[in-house]
Order: sequence, then C-alpha cells, then structure tokens
Amino acid sequence: MSAQVFADKVQFGLTESIGMAEATVSMSGIDALMRAADHALYQTKAEGRNR
Repeated sequence: MSAQVFADKVQFGLTESIGMAEATVSMSGIDALMRAADHALYQTKAEGRNR
C-alpha cells in the first residue's frame, strides 16, 4: 500500500509492508507466531516494494 501525505504544507509518500503468519498447533506460543510474522515481513521487504 502507498499513499501521498500532506503535513504542515509538506508532501511525502508512505508505503507499508505487512507480514502475515498462520498460527499452527506446533507453535510454542505467541512469541513463535510473532517471529513467524516478523520473518514474513522482512521477506516481503527483501522482495521489493509494492508486492
């Protein structure tokens, strides 16, 4: 996702990257789920913008 933002008469662009993970029975808890989502986020960022 990307957007143009105006703040105090200054225009700049914003983009966002999202990492998603699916909880599985084999995960040890919320920390494992968060690590998986974090890994997905950085994998997406490494693949380039707007994907």
